Amino acid sequence: PLAEIFRSNNYEILPVLNALFKSAHFYDSSNYGALIKNPIDHLVGIWRCLGIASPSPADLIMNYREHTAMLWHMANMGLEVGDPPNVAGWTAYYQAPQFDESWISTDSTTQRALTTDSLIYWGFWVDNNLQIKADLTGFAGQLQEPSNPVSLLKESALLLLGLNLSDATIDNLKTILLSGQISDGYWSAAWKLYIDNPGHAGIKQQVETRLQSTFQSLLQLGEYQLM
Repeated sequence: PLAEIFRSNNYEILPVLNALFKSAHFYDSSNYGALIKNPIDHLVGIWRCLGIASPSPADLIMNYREHTAMLWHMANMGLEVGDPPNVAGWTAYYQAPQFDESWISTDSTTQRALTTDSLIYWGFWVDNNLQIKADLTGFAGQLQEPSNPVSLLKESALLLLGLNLSDATIDNLKTILLSGQISDGYWSAAWKLYIDNPGHAGIKQQVETRLQSTFQSLLQLGEYQLM
């Protein structure tokens, strides 16, 4: 059917994409998490989802340095943008039977984990004078119910993974968020204290530390490598 739309519209691609993106097939749940993210989707995706921004968006030289660092990070994960290994492109797009599984190796898995860890803890390395760090408290503050640990984790998983995680996985992540405590109120009270004292560095650090440990585990789940 898509080929017929292509032919009948004088080989214009826009009508084909319009039909594809509005089709039931495109939204079929069986297609969720069906492919392993390539390095671009992995790195650029988390930047956009967490709302990470350049500290100097009007500085062209700074932007160049940031984008160059991103290109090197993606190259370390197996995809050097604009420079495929040969005329056939990257093996993930044509080499049977592994296809997208080619993006995962013992080395690239480590690089992916280091990339997300750096954004969460010490900052994405641009150079010796600049590391860009994700604002996890700011991200959490935009969620519907950040004081509710289960709601926070489920919404974060949907935004970052595009999938509904199992109750067991959510429980494991909640244990990290609660620092091993049992009551959900342990997190709720900490979040309320932070909201009531936005300028208190120590209180913010306590909340941020719990979020860092939780998001580190969330972003190292196998499901996060999928799209």
